[in-house]
Amino acid sequence: MAQVLLGFHPSLQIPDGAQALVGAAIAMEAAWTVAQLAAAVERIAAARGFGLRTTALVNPARGAAAPPHEPAHSHFRDGDKALVLGDVQHGPWPAPPQRPPATLGAPVPVTIFTGFLGAGKTTVLNHLLRHQQDKKFAVIENEFGAVPIDNELLQNSALGMAEQVVVMENGCMCCTVRGDLLGAFDSIRKQMEKGSPLDAVLIETTGMADPVPIVRTLRQTPDIAKYFKIDGTITLVDTKTIMNRLAECEGGKDD
Repeated sequence: MAQVLLGFHPSLQIPDGAQALVGAAIAMEAAWTVAQLAAAVERIAAARGFGLRTTALVNPARGAAAPPHEPAHSHFRDGDKALVLGDVQHGPWPAPPQRPPATLGAPVPVTIFTGFLGAGKTTVLNHLLRHQQDKKFAVIENEFGAVPIDNELLQNSALGMAEQVVVMENGCMCCTVRGDLLGAFDSIRKQMEKGSPLDAVLIETTGMADPVPIVRTLRQTPDIAKYFKIDGTITLVDTKTIMNRLAECEGGKDD
């Protein structure tokens, strides 16, 4: 069984005593994914009195973050270091609160996807629309990037329209918006009232967009807040360039 050695990325602020975790050996099972290896890292930290939330694992010999769904042995060999990107603190992290079940007529949760161009926002949304059947999503894309939402899902390719709502075969809706966020939510609401219930709304921002105005619109517009509520913001990063970006931040070049 291969062993990897725990370490922390230099960009992290490590609490006193956590350096004792550096060099801890983790026995890596052959069938583990990178996500399962990260879970093992968190268990070792917890056993030594530290709460660790792993965002990514990096093999410094490769210089890139390892995708969580891929086999761990594809990225880490026996004796390799696994540098943690994430959050570490004294004591365990509190358990996440239990989310109550959705009730009929309750506001639909909204999640915002943000990140620079090429970070993978559209790829994630395409995956959600094409490969899952359990949840029904509405997707609002406020500008087309290099890879638009799958054209086969957009039955009408008139992309110059102000907005567009399409009911997917799996019950999802895709709404393409250029500027009129209020109109997008109104279109989704009308589609819901016609008998297309939703589990969530996902908003993909432009590559340089600040999500704060979107959050403000959701919270301060009564006609939207009555039917929708902000659930969170997810920032995607390009694993091929994030290490260089973190190095810039570490060197005082953060802008």
